[in-house]
Amino acid sequence: TSKSLLKGKRVIVTGGSKGIGLEVAKQYVEAGAQVMICARTLNTLEQASMTLSDIAKTTSNGGGIFYSQADLSTEEGIDDFWKKSLETLGGGVDVLVLNHVV
Repeated sequence: TSKSLLKGKRVIVTGGSKGIGLEVAKQYVEAGAQVMICARTLNTLEQASMTLSDIAKTTSNGGGIFYSQADLSTEEGIDDFWKKSLETLGGGVDVLVLNHVV
């Protein structure tokens, strides 16, 4: 299936703490991807991470979830998030979903 192609892929979803971004992240986690989400608000980001972590635990695909608070409206914020994402995801990214609003 197409979902099996995503197992182990490294995915970034910006604006991943709620709404469409959270739903997109859920789909990738369920498919077994290693997903990094970011948002500006730490509280909603932590809640989303817990939700996604619970999903990862209940699926047999081995998906994982990581998160980082980030303000992508600044060049420094983008650079910092990108560096952290590369470190966390093992040096590369297979899928980038830009869902944030600046």
